Amino acid sequence: MIILLIAGLIILCIGIILCIIKSAKLSRAEQFPAVIIGLRDKTVCAGGKISRIFCPVVKYTMYGKERTAEYYTYVKMKNYHRHDGDKVNILINRSSPKVFYFADEQLPRSTEGIAFVASGLLLAALGAAVKFIG
Repeated sequence: MIILLIAGLIILCIGIILCIIKSAKLSRAEQFPAVIIGLRDKTVCAGGKISRIFCPVVKYTMYGKERTAEYYTYVKMKNYHRHDGDKVNILINRSSPKVFYFADEQLPRSTEGIAFVASGLLLAALGAAVKFIG
């Protein structure tokens, strides 16, 4: 079962790389003042339950050019406490100027990276257990 161990280590490495890439991208983000100009919404169905989720949209100026950007993810309204016209500070990465993060919130981690790391660890542990026990 050395194959499981090797596959687990490869998947683990992929996860670590994904986490590093996300962290590097966020560390290069620049802060800008912005104004919330609206919300995009969409309806989703999960587990047979229909709900609406929202994505704040802001207007900001980057190097003399006025732009708009959307929050990096959709959120439930009960978790959103800002309003149109609110002035906020946002973080923007030049490579993705249409996506922002609120400067006063904890920056997100790479969900995909964490999933790969967990899967890789599980496979590697399973491979090691089968090899040494069996």
